[in-house]
Amino acid sequence: MKKRYIVIPASMALLLGLCAANSAMPEGFEKNQALTLSKNFITKANRRAYENCYSLLSPAMRDSMSCARLESILSPVLDSLGDFVRFKGFSVTAKQTKGQPYVQCIVKCQYENESADFTISIGKDLMISGLSIH
Repeated sequence: MKKRYIVIPASMALLLGLCAANSAMPEGFEKNQALTLSKNFITKANRRAYENCYSLLSPAMRDSMSCARLESILSPVLDSLGDFVRFKGFSVTAKQTKGQPYVQCIVKCQYENESADFTISIGKDLMISGLSIH
């Protein structure tokens, strides 16, 4: 019976170690840079400075949409959330797709009407290459 009490903490320590090892940033990325860029984008969006937000998008994202399209997507979402209150938390993880590394920031925000999670993908050029709001 006592062996079970030893196995559970040992398993938890192993899992924690594996998670910590996977969170290392790829070469050329810094966690603080990615988080600062993400918060900067959210702050500009909350101020309705869509042209400034648009300038933070990667060339591929800008090719796929205009600044007016970005505004038409973000504006109704932000209007429904209400006024921005505060950043609640964040996570930054290293990802890879088609052999290309990128960083994914999830920034939890508190708004007047409800909370929202911004998932922002950042490429090696330190430009936003993906965005979703939940």
